[in-house]
Amino acid sequence: MGILEFPFTAIPGVPTADFVAHYVSQVELTTICTAFLAYVGISIGKDWDEFKRIGWKGVIVALIVISGTYLGSATIANITLFLTGMI
Repeated sequence: MGILEFPFTAIPGVPTADFVAHYVSQVELTTICTAFLAYVGISIGKDWDEFKRIGWKGVIVALIVISGTYLGSATIANITLFLTGMI
């Protein structure tokens, strides 16, 4: 198992935090988004008939789930940063 397979390696105070933070900070967001969107495109293109059967209601549910996940993660991050005194 590699060092990046463990999500706790970047927690402040862990000996690997500086190493992981340094190298992860060099990865651009557009690189990650491009790979993610390509994967989604291939996934939808492969199952296009299934996607059409779901219809517009499925798209709305997917957007709500994605938005909820993002907002939940942002809320947890904000609370954590506030409690640790970083903001």
